Amino acid sequence: MAARRRLDLLRAVGVLAIDDEALALAQMIVNSGCIPEAAGTDALHVAIAAVNGMDYLLRWNCTHINNAEIVKKLERA
Repeated sequence: MAARRRLDLLRAVGVLAIDDEALALAQMIVNSGCIPEAAGTDALHVAIAAVNGMDYLLRWNCTHINNAEIVKKLERA
């Protein structure tokens, strides 16, 4: 019953598209050296959020996205 309610709530949550602009931005992030190529999905996650004007980016893995040094690099890039 609780699982069904959670799934029902999630149906209303939109899904952001991976478009050419997000792909290009992710490549720029990797090319800048802010996020390593091996973590390209993290760069794409950041790019999709940025392209869609998201105010918040929630992520469990903080290695590349919520890392204070990387955040500084991304802000400068």
